[in-house]
Amino acid sequence: MSLALAVKIRRSDFELDVDLDLSSQITALFGPSGSGKTTLLHAIAGLARPDSGRIVLGDRVLCDTSSGVWIPPSGRRVGLIFQDLRLFPHRSVEANLLFGYRQVSSDQRHLAPRDVVEALEIGDLLHRRPDEISGGERQRVALGRALLAVPEILLMDEPLAALDARLRRQILPYLRWVHERLEIPIVYVSHALPEVLELTDQVVVLDRGSVTGQGEVFEVLGRTQQSASSFAATSQIPVIVEWVHEEGEFIRARVGEQELILPFATVSPGQAGRVALRPEDVILARQRVTGVSARNCLRGVVERISPLHGRLLVHLRIGPEAVIRAELTRSALRELEVEEGVECYSLVKTSAFVWQD
Repeated sequence: MSLALAVKIRRSDFELDVDLDLSSQITALFGPSGSGKTTLLHAIAGLARPDSGRIVLGDRVLCDTSSGVWIPPSGRRVGLIFQDLRLFPHRSVEANLLFGYRQVSSDQRHLAPRDVVEALEIGDLLHRRPDEISGGERQRVALGRALLAVPEILLMDEPLAALDARLRRQILPYLRWVHERLEIPIVYVSHALPEVLELTDQVVVLDRGSVTGQGEVFEVLGRTQQSASSFAATSQIPVIVEWVHEEGEFIRARVGEQELILPFATVSPGQAGRVALRPEDVILARQRVTGVSARNCLRGVVERISPLHGRLLVHLRIGPEAVIRAELTRSALRELEVEEGVECYSLVKTSAFVWQD
């Protein structure tokens, strides 16, 4: 399902002027506050009427100011999830889920409520009200309600911003499920690039109402000189704690089937956690290296190579849910003969890892 739009919207001292063709299954909208991300979503959903332009979803024209076409929000089949979720507080979880479902005809319903309830693991919540469940559970209910309304596209406006890191990690797999199983395109707004990278590598960067870049995340951010070199490229690695040194010197943990030696933290064996690693703190080798001070040597396969600020960012898959990013010069890449699909080893000092909340 493609989305093509070329619209202008004027609001006092702000103007949104964009021309986009979104064909990726998941596209992130990234940019500073006030750049026009939410206004763009509202235009797609029919909540903001363009002063001029055209919006086409698949083969349906939703808006065309030159010919007077305007499909109201109720007829667009566009799901929109806000940061504040906007669940009906006086209705049960089940009633919230079925609200959109009852608005569509039986021939359009391609999802059964029981299947959504099972997939999102909210069966035990059906008779509760939104104020009686957790933030992560409310997120799943809002997602389920949007899916049962049979959207042709799902728009998400900072949906996880109000949640802590643990709840964000809990919700992201469900968003991936929507993408992989239901094949519903998603346009996802977020300020948190590590969060975006868990869903997609395709991004549109907005700044002051205009598109400043579109394409693969690191290539776009490197080209538009956004602050990508440290924050954006930082690897977020999920780990399981195996052993804690009794005198507080270090921690032994696991990522996939590999062992990590990490800085000491207040954690317990068996606990799941997450550590961050900057690309400039990673050394790549084509063979396993021993006899060096770096205590971590992690095997992986190169998934892709992205340009970043005149250098290159190598994405090394070291586990089912873990990618390490290393920053290399073009000459180093050539000398090492690093390319997509080859096996490499990442050398990392224990002190380079930083525990995340």
